[in-house]
Amino acid sequence: MQPLNSYASFSEEILFAEALKRPAAERAIFLDGACHADPVLRQRMGARLAGHDAGELHPAESPATKRRPPPSNWSCPIRR
Repeated sequence: MQPLNSYASFSEEILFAEALKRPAAERAIFLDGACHADPVLRQRMGARLAGHDAGELHPAESPATKRRPPPSNWSCPIRR
């Protein structure tokens, strides 16, 4: 079972992706409908989209948080 905050974060990622699929002029209307019961979420998503449009990266999109493959000289310390 996933922790609640993990599920909420996943849901926000889906909401953000769905908003990005729409033209910029339609995103606010989409978020108003999708977040009508949660004004805090609506504000957070609006700020995130504004940052995205301004070229800012969300922490989840930051290169520092992306998974990288291990170095070529790395070997697994656990052997089976």
